Amino acid sequence: MKWTYRAKPSSADTSRRRRRLPSAARMALRAGWWCILLCVSFWAGRQQTAAQNPDTAFAALPACSSSEALSGSSSSSPSADSSPADPEPLAEGEVLSVPLLSQQQLGMPTGCELVSAGMLLEYYGCDLTLYQWMDNCVEFSTPWLQDGRMVNLSPWEAFIGSPWESSGYGCFAPVIRDALALALPDRQVEDLTGTSLEELEREYLSRRIPVLVWVTICMEETSEGPSWLTPEGETFTRTNNEHCMVLVGSDSDNYIFNDPYQAGGQVSYPRQLAESRYEEMGRQAVAVTG
Repeated sequence: MKWTYRAKPSSADTSRRRRRLPSAARMALRAGWWCILLCVSFWAGRQQTAAQNPDTAFAALPACSSSEALSGSSSSSPSADSSPADPEPLAEGEVLSVPLLSQQQLGMPTGCELVSAGMLLEYYGCDLTLYQWMDNCVEFSTPWLQDGRMVNLSPWEAFIGSPWESSGYGCFAPVIRDALALALPDRQVEDLTGTSLEELEREYLSRRIPVLVWVTICMEETSEGPSWLTPEGETFTRTNNEHCMVLVGSDSDNYIFNDPYQAGGQVSYPRQLAESRYEEMGRQAVAVTG
């Protein structure tokens, strides 16, 4: 607040302020007071009517909108402070309203894990933007010279390369789990690696919990890619077509995903095919479970 010093008024100023108002001004002032008294009387009458007949007192007001109507979807995002202890189970074919983000629009050709995690950050109301989260929470690694040889970490430890370049590789579940936990300190983030898609569907998706899963681009087959040495002297061989999406729904025939690769689109794949590609990538999964 800005304080302004004002000098004490002189006696001449005070005498001018005490002069009587013109008759027209006095009449206007009286009329104003009468209006105020009438409004107060009217409001008191309305309050008495409401107390006597609460069913009709607010009949002219619109009905209070439900959370579903406000969110525009039957599956709204949980608040950052609380979530239902026993949410209504997700119906077959129903899809969670997880925000869709696109690698193409963000200019991240190899950042599928990061963009998919960004969808969860928005879903759970994180204050950080995707870029802020990447800068402050995600571990990145590029090759360096060690004992006369080029080495690099593995994607189990960091995001390998740059998501802004097509030569980047990516990272695996532990890296994303740790980065999400830093951004969501009041929630529980779990690495669910080893859990089948069917179990993820039953134990998490049915409770309206979206799950990050590692599969392949367009559910294509995997193949061996380039190799490099880790600082411990071990050889890591990358898997071609590695991809990460968000599991948001299912039905009797398909699993439904938010796919950052499809320009931020929603895709569905046959259950058996999705499970097969998921297994090829080591059944890696991450979810915010509490």
